[in-house]
Amino acid sequence: MGEEPEAADIDAAGTASLPAGVSLTPRESQVLDGIMLGKLNKVIASELSISPKTVELHRSNLMAKLRVHNVVELARVVLDAPPEFEARL
Repeated sequence: MGEEPEAADIDAAGTASLPAGVSLTPRESQVLDGIMLGKLNKVIASELSISPKTVELHRSNLMAKLRVHNVVELARVVLDAPPEFEARL
């Protein structure tokens, strides 16, 4: 209890897996990683030294790119995607 949740989709480089053909900016990837770890927008913002509004913008952009409408759909898309560790290096 009190421990940070682990996300099964976070690879060895600390980045989330994505479906083929989807390209996120480095900052969108960092926001996605935070979301997949269950962090709040304000926590992600603090860790990345950006405003919560900027996190909301990145979150909105990545959800549009992944064609999802909520965090549950987002998690399903990321978790169902095959790992592309080598392709993202």
